Amino acid sequence: MDVAKNYCLDLIKENLTATNVAELADCLVKAYEKISTKNVTILDLFEDDDEDYAPVNGTNFSKCFEVKDTQKKTIVFSAPLAIVFLLIMSAWDRRRRCKLNCCCAWPGCLFPVNLLDDTKRRLYYVCAFVSMSYLLLDLFFGENFWEIGVEVRKDPKMKWINTFVKMLNVCLLCLAFYPMFVCVRLHKVIFANLVGIGNMFFWLVIRTRELYFCTPRGSGYYNIVHLTSLAGFIPLLLVMLWQIQLPFYQNVGNCDFCVPLIETNAYKYVRDLLKPEEVQEPVKNIIYKIKTKFKLENLDGFKFSTRLCSTLAVGVVGMFGIAIFFHRTIDPRFRFLHDVLEAVIDQVTEKDEINLDDLTELILYVVHGEKYRKLPKSILTEILAIVNTFRGCFLTGIYLSLMLHILFCIHMAIAYKIHIAKLYKGRKNFMGKSLPSPDSTVVSAFKYAGYQIAYLFWGFTLVMILITVVLSIVILLFIRPLLKGHVNWLIKILLSLWPSVLVSIILNILQLVLARLAFLQEKGRFFCYMLIDKLNSRDDRTVNGSIGDHPENAAPLAVDEEVQLKRNQIKFRWWKCYTLLNNPELVFDIKRKIHEEIRRKKREELLEKMKAEKELDKAKKKDIESEKNSRNDEKEPKKDTQIVVSTTVLVSSIA
Repeated sequence: MDVAKNYCLDLIKENLTATNVAELADCLVKAYEKISTKNVTILDLFEDDDEDYAPVNGTNFSKCFEVKDTQKKTIVFSAPLAIVFLLIMSAWDRRRRCKLNCCCAWPGCLFPVNLLDDTKRRLYYVCAFVSMSYLLLDLFFGENFWEIGVEVRKDPKMKWINTFVKMLNVCLLCLAFYPMFVCVRLHKVIFANLVGIGNMFFWLVIRTRELYFCTPRGSGYYNIVHLTSLAGFIPLLLVMLWQIQLPFYQNVGNCDFCVPLIETNAYKYVRDLLKPEEVQEPVKNIIYKIKTKFKLENLDGFKFSTRLCSTLAVGVVGMFGIAIFFHRTIDPRFRFLHDVLEAVIDQVTEKDEINLDDLTELILYVVHGEKYRKLPKSILTEILAIVNTFRGCFLTGIYLSLMLHILFCIHMAIAYKIHIAKLYKGRKNFMGKSLPSPDSTVVSAFKYAGYQIAYLFWGFTLVMILITVVLSIVILLFIRPLLKGHVNWLIKILLSLWPSVLVSIILNILQLVLARLAFLQEKGRFFCYMLIDKLNSRDDRTVNGSIGDHPENAAPLAVDEEVQLKRNQIKFRWWKCYTLLNNPELVFDIKRKIHEEIRRKKREELLEKMKAEKELDKAKKKDIESEKNSRNDEKEPKKDTQIVVSTTVLVSSIA
């Protein structure tokens, strides 16, 4: 008994992975079913030879550990091989843009992916990042590919070294997958894709081997995240095979430069800049607002950037992996505790005396010592209900948080497209007043993917915890007591306060309705308090009205007209500002009238210019005609003089 008990405690105290602890809990849970028959010994809990308790596919944990160790060594040794491959490829591939005259454009610059708004080969990069995401999840869950010594790792004074070890593991992982990303950037398309296919098959074999030997079977949970990594490898293989045949069937005529400028989408967007901005009225329908939040605007030629697609894909796969991890690691503990409590409750007599055998005593000692010996049956039943409540709330929190963050990613993509459409049209009102410098903008673009993925992971975890806590409090403090017919102190407080809460809500709604229908014209289109004040000032029953209608009865007052005029102007401006703030629809009406007035003035100016041009043309024509007439008038007398001279000459010659 003591040997088995110490063995079980040693297993829990060791640095076991989540899978091993879950499998240990599953083995213990399955042992409960044989408590009544008393056919199981204590040492049978830890037998791996029995097929019913096999944690993996027909093997024991040692084979899975061997496969994991092989994968870690492969990643560590593939990093220097990747560096050699990059040096060879950079010496072979030339530069195409930067300093082409230096060293005959050698060596080339092999960058893995353009982290700015590039839209080329998006499916390739998304599949590559998804296939690499499962290893990132292993790093996130604390598993390192390269470890330092055990003595240094367990030294409490050297905990800071683990941070540098984690950074080094990230660098090793990036170097191991670097050739897969570089192959798509090489100009030798056939060679690059062949190398990429070989590299991809190498990782696919390693991944399939790990899935076969390390997928748990006894617990009933399968590692779906690892299957998503295979879903990233298969499309990547198809993309590479497709890119190999492209150079043989590529049509030179179908290029972007062959399309006329007028037919391009960029010309259409720039042409729309000259159109006046349409003023849209505010929408009051809540359902319509929700629909517009998830409605995509149709933009011809628009493509989501590679950076955004890869970031959202890794974020969604990572959140899905974290959800499955929490489900696989924490839910077996709840089930384990549930079965322990059921086993103890079944053995508790009516006198609240517990008769435990060796197996149940071992389980209780492993989980919570011997606390249950002092608890009556009613309290144990209540604890069991609380455990079931926490389990249901925890599972609900996991998948509800996952669904909310997936919707958030969809909304992020829609907002990205909407903002790009606004930038196409020259609208920058959604941006801040002060724009960052170009260097900080590029640095922010580099950091965007990492920060966004980290925000998604932490946001998913925090929302999951918040939903679990809130649901547990609501169920334990409100729903369960009401179902049982009990009234606790919190429900009593709510029952005593609900009339005041109801009356305050009704008064707020009533004030809003009265303000909209009684004190505002046309449901808020014009604030009529100024009109009421003006009518009140003309009433004879008021002092202001009597002074206004019968000035002879008023006392003489020395009032500076200029000061009074300024006060009236200030008062009028204040009421105007107050009216516009309380009536947003009126602002849109004023804007619409201003735009119509501007358009009308422009039309009148154009018509006046056209009339002026016509009058100038008529005046010019008249001037030209008058000049011609004057010239003709000058030429006619000269002809007469010539005729007279010629006649005199003839007469003289005849004489």
